[in-house]
Amino acid sequence: MNIFLSHSSKDKWAASRIAKDLESIGASVFLDEKRLHTGEHLDDELSVHLEECDDFLILFSPWSIESHWVIWELGGAQNLGKPIIPILLYVDPEEVPGFVNRRLSRDISDIDSYYDEVASRISLEIDGQGDVLCNEDLREGDKVTILGPDRNQVIWSQEMNDFVGVTASIVRINSDGTLQFDIDQGEYE
Repeated sequence: MNIFLSHSSKDKWAASRIAKDLESIGASVFLDEKRLHTGEHLDDELSVHLEECDDFLILFSPWSIESHWVIWELGGAQNLGKPIIPILLYVDPEEVPGFVNRRLSRDISDIDSYYDEVASRISLEIDGQGDVLCNEDLREGDKVTILGPDRNQVIWSQEMNDFVGVTASIVRINSDGTLQFDIDQGEYE
């Protein structure tokens, strides 16, 4: 799952923490300071990442509401029909643009609710034989993070404890919906 995280540079501390939390549950997060490099054409790079995202997460704060880039990114996400996920940081819903404040927003103190929603969308289920059963459309080559039995709806086997937190690549999707994936130590099915 790809998430575009829009924020003001003055909220970099919060955006970095949110990105780290989302990545720990298996999401891929576009955060401009991590993915953009000096000299790149901003309009082009941001447009590519907006097109690729599954969710447009916008961190609304007193600074982001006034930010030209945040508003530009928001307009791009809206034009592309992306799900817009407002997270409020030091602002009330009435302070965000009208078309956004009619959406369910989360206060930063309740961001765990959004994390839970993301985790359920990308969760993997692992049965006692180590087969991964997935509830999301995944493709060969996708990367997944094994989160553990407490973060997913999982039937857990003892040997999987060694792989908690490990990112694995999907090697093959079997006809029964189970996945074969590659972990650092080699293929595991």
